[in-house]
Amino acid sequence: FNNLKNIKYNYKSTTKKIILISLIRYSLFSNNNSKSQYYLNLIDTLKNNKHEERFKKYSFFYQSYLDTINNNYKSAYFNLAQYLSLTETQNIEDNATTFQKLETKYQTVKKEKENLQLKQDNLEIENKRKQNLNLLIASILTFFLGSIIATLVLKNSKRKTKLAEQENELEK
Repeated sequence: FNNLKNIKYNYKSTTKKIILISLIRYSLFSNNNSKSQYYLNLIDTLKNNKHEERFKKYSFFYQSYLDTINNNYKSAYFNLAQYLSLTETQNIEDNATTFQKLETKYQTVKKEKENLQLKQDNLEIENKRKQNLNLLIASILTFFLGSIIATLVLKNSKRKTKLAEQENELEK
């Protein structure tokens, strides 16, 4: 516990609890129940930060285990019920958080798809607008060229008619 000086103030107790939980587990597996109880009594179950709420359940679990070993079944049952209740609450919270994250991702992907579809629609509309503009310009140019050609043909035809009349007059 002396190496905790470098750990940020809010999380010293969390690190200490993690170490104590590990020592309890090790002592239980080593069949040293008195050491396990000693370490369990050192755990302060008050939460000092958001992470410690998750560790609170382990003190109930290991106390239940020790109570079972010591034939104190009522206390073991109570502690196990507390452990299960906290575990279920945490699982519900985790599921809600996961659901919210997935919902956010889903909505984000949905919006991105909508945006992409709108961009594609806008591109199609823009392309049709350009195509229509080009057709209008081509039609106007064709009309003017046709008008110019028609005018020139008409003038040429009038000239030929005049020439033909002048030739007819000269022949008379």
